[in-house]
Amino acid sequence: MVDLQSYDFLIAFSVSTAVPDEKPDKQLSSTNAILMEDTPTYGRVIEICWSVYDIKKQIVCDEVECLVKPYKFHSLSPATVKKTGITNEDMISHGTVLSEVLRRFNENIYMNYVMNNATFCLVTFGDDVLTKILPHDAKEIGIKLPNHFLTYFDIITEFRKCYKFYGTLGSINEYLAFLKLGEKPAKTSGSLECKSILRIIHRMAKDGHRFQQAKVLNPQHQLINETAQEVSRDYRLNKKWSTFIRSRSPESFRNPSKTWYIRLRGLPYTAREPEIIEFLRGIRVYKEDIVFYYDYEGKFTGEAYVQLHNEADYKEALSYTLSDIGNRFVEVFETNENEYNKARLSQYPEKREIRPEVSQNWAHLLQDHTGIIKMRGLPYSCTEGDIREFFRNLNIMEGGIKRPIIGGKASGECFVVFETKEEAYAALNLNMEKIGNRFIELFLSNNRELENFLIHNFTDSGPTYSKEHLPNIPLDKRKSTVIMMGLPFNTNKNDILNFLGGFNLKEHDIHLLPGHSGKFSGNALVTFEDELEAQRAIKTKNLTYINNRYIELSEYR
Repeated sequence: MVDLQSYDFLIAFSVSTAVPDEKPDKQLSSTNAILMEDTPTYGRVIEICWSVYDIKKQIVCDEVECLVKPYKFHSLSPATVKKTGITNEDMISHGTVLSEVLRRFNENIYMNYVMNNATFCLVTFGDDVLTKILPHDAKEIGIKLPNHFLTYFDIITEFRKCYKFYGTLGSINEYLAFLKLGEKPAKTSGSLECKSILRIIHRMAKDGHRFQQAKVLNPQHQLINETAQEVSRDYRLNKKWSTFIRSRSPESFRNPSKTWYIRLRGLPYTAREPEIIEFLRGIRVYKEDIVFYYDYEGKFTGEAYVQLHNEADYKEALSYTLSDIGNRFVEVFETNENEYNKARLSQYPEKREIRPEVSQNWAHLLQDHTGIIKMRGLPYSCTEGDIREFFRNLNIMEGGIKRPIIGGKASGECFVVFETKEEAYAALNLNMEKIGNRFIELFLSNNRELENFLIHNFTDSGPTYSKEHLPNIPLDKRKSTVIMMGLPFNTNKNDILNFLGGFNLKEHDIHLLPGHSGKFSGNALVTFEDELEAQRAIKTKNLTYINNRYIELSEYR
């Protein structure tokens, strides 16, 4: 049984804020009164504390407290000193600027968790810390918060889910009292809150609570998925309206009889759930429906799989292909449940596939002396001949152009293997030159990246054949051409003619597509008289059966 725990570590994160005097002294200079003017109701950050909890071992493994000098700091108000336990002497001797504290936190996160491929999530007391307080102060000093500040658990919400508690509690001490956990002294209010969050996390973990379905913020630090996770006292009302949340029509959010899956390819290696949700903006996606694919060494491949519950969302998601995340263009493909589950299992080291054997057909490409270039931004109409012409003065190895066909279309990404590393370096001089009217990006690659690419795209991944193996369909016939997927492997052209019996077709209009092994892949291209006939075929024959196999028909562009 797959472990449903979403994270390896939970990071209790708390802040203390300054409190302005109610009646500032008129004699104070503008610098002295900086904490009193233009201060939001929730105050400025003067302390940040975090503590790390190993959710599997159920132990605390790190605790850090940092005093933060407010913007143009001069002195703290008496109310602030009383509330937080932080004195002006403490701030002068130990305080540092917010940018340095955040740099220290981010470096800690990167070195201890990101580099070790460990998953983590922040835990706060309430939403204001990450939706208002910290974003406000970071914006004031010109800092953009990293993406790990966009996903978090609110301990109040998790408390309600764990203990089915629908009442109202105030301070965090009241939550401790509810759990019969006595108060423990701490020097400052921030460190006290952080330790209290940890104690509540520990009790909930002991009681079997699973920290799943974290809250997700958009880049403006506004909640994206709160409605699906908040506990409502009026369950009937919540149930009544939940199917219409963020919907563009009264269509039910979840189709109980079917789910759809998409594959995102070319993601930045720093991408996580918030980037995926923002990329698919307008489409109903929850964090638990997103899985990232890791190779047999546990490294992120730049691919993610998303489960969708609605056909309208599925079709819209496919239209997002070649949209960008940061400076990377991301391809979106249709995929299936088996691939989705394979990616989900890759998150667990003990369930990852054993390193596959490299095909003898590829072994000559993965030599120490070869040079490898990764191409990105290729036109769909580009052929291997066009690529060889692009590198016409350089020696490409036999079979050294590896470009997969996914969903009946050539990928915009390709690997090219040269006979020597020097030629690969020389090829980089052609970076941002054109093939057709498209600028081509070139990157120096290596054997490991190419091997992962070959394993993932040329083994058990459906039809993966070179562009030159596709039939030469004229451009004016592309719109009237349909790709058929899921055909039985013993299908012949007469079977397809019988299946499409109501259409005027000849055998030369049908092309059975081979896979990388040369055998029939289960896919075929069929060219109709015109675009109207092609659309009629999709409408009437999509998801109908040949023998016991249902066949999918879609446009071929």
